[in-house]
Formats: sequence, C-alpha cells, structure tokens
Amino acid sequence: MLERDKKWGWVFVAPYIVGLLVFFLIPVICSMYFSLTDYNMISAPKFIGLKNYIKVFTDPKILEAYRNTFVFLICYLPMEIFLSCVLAVLLNQKLKSIAVFRGIFFTPVIAPMVAVGAIWVMLYNPFGGIINQLFGVFGIEPRQFVFSKNWFEVIVSIAVLCIWKGIGSQAIYLLAALQSISNDIYEAALIDGAGPVRKFFSITIPLLSPTIFYLTVLGVIGTINSFEIFSIMTQEGAELPVIATYIYQNAFRKNRVGLASAIGWVTFVIVAILTWLQKVAEKRWVHYE
Repeated sequence: MLERDKKWGWVFVAPYIVGLLVFFLIPVICSMYFSLTDYNMISAPKFIGLKNYIKVFTDPKILEAYRNTFVFLICYLPMEIFLSCVLAVLLNQKLKSIAVFRGIFFTPVIAPMVAVGAIWVMLYNPFGGIINQLFGVFGIEPRQFVFSKNWFEVIVSIAVLCIWKGIGSQAIYLLAALQSISNDIYEAALIDGAGPVRKFFSITIPLLSPTIFYLTVLGVIGTINSFEIFSIMTQEGAELPVIATYIYQNAFRKNRVGLASAIGWVTFVIVAILTWLQKVAEKRWVHYE
C-alpha cells in the first residue's frame, strides 16, 4: 500500500476514532473515576473509595429500583418474544393483502414513545378510560393501572404497553427467519399427524431459536436500560424508580454523580453476567441448522 493511501485512510477513519474517544472511551474512564468519589459537578471530586458501591448494595431505594427493573424484565420480555413468535406465524400465512396487516402491526414500532405514552395514559385513565369502560361491560371492577399505588400493577401496565409497541419489531425478525424454513419439514410433520400446535412448538420454535436467542440477548440489555417509557409514565421515576431513571435522578437532579456512576457500573457488571449466562445456556436450547 502506498504511503499516500495510508495517510488518506487515517483521514477517513479519524472522525470515527475521535468520536469513539470523546463520546465513549473518555466518558467511560471518567465515570469509573467518579464512581470512587463524592462529586456534584460543582466542586472538585473528593475520593471516597468504595463507599458508593457499598451504598448500591445497602440502600433500600436503590435495591427497590433493581427489583422493579428485574420484575419488569420478567413480565415483559418472555411474553413479548412468545407473542412475537405467534404473530410471525400468523403474518407468514399466504393470504390476500397480508402485506397490509404486516404494516398495521409494525406501525406502533415507529410511533414516538412520548405520543404512545400520552395515548396509553388516556387509555389507562381510571375515570372513564376506554380499558376500564370495557372492563365495566364484562362486570370487572375498574383498575388504576399506572395510577395505582401498587408497584406491581404499575409495572404490569407498562409491560403491556411495551409489548404492544415492540411486538411488531420482534415479529419482523422472526418472520424473516420463518420464511427461511423449508415447507418440506411442515409437510412431513403433517403426514405424521402433527397439528398446528405441535408443529409450532416442535418445529417452528426450535428452528427459530437462533433468532429468539439474538432477540433475548438484546432484549435483556434494552429492558434493563429502559428509561423513556418509565420517565413518561412515572414522572421520571419519582413514583416508581427503575435503575435507569434512578441513575438519571441522582446524576442530573440531585447532582450525585459519584453514586450514579457506581450504580451504572454495577448495572454494567450485572448485564455482562446475564449475557454470559445466556451464552452458556445457548448450547442447551438453540438449534443451528
């Protein structure tokens, strides 16, 4: 390679390298340092060692935020992936105007989260909301949903909202994988007497397992870092803290940057461990052709 070509190569990759340093590597190093200090963005950082990390594991409010985050993960991700598999199968049928239905189910994905949150707040309204009106038709007592004092009811309500919004995106990935499965496999199963349910659980799910694994890994990371919807529905986490809103509150509302950085690093380690565990479990249930 000519020396001139090497120089031009560095010129073209320089914006990426500068961006990586300025917006990723330097902030990561700074946050590691700040996690060991008492820093409020006004006065100079004061080194305090591991006190912030000790507080992460002993402060009831932080532990509550972690509890809420992982309960939301359990309520949301498995159900969304399962329903996405079902939806992908339905959208894979050779029906007239099936493309229109695919577009309809994908529409919530591209809708802004702020607009979605505002609409669902009206749907969840305990006084005259559409959902409670439907409950009244069937004789079901009205629910408070996101306005409830019960933290679990709020989390389930937000999980339902997120499933509705995200199921179309997951289904697109699964639909693409589903269309690569040979019809010969289903025809052989049909000859053997397998019904739709048996084919779904014994053929479709195993053959979709690589895509499901991919969506699960990304879903765990994204769910633990859920911020926007909880910020909208719970007044920036003031009413129901999850880990992302709690980090935001400490860093930018209470100016406790050191504690927020420590929570962020502990969360990073937890996500890394969960990702590793999923990778270990991959051999047990993921089937590659």
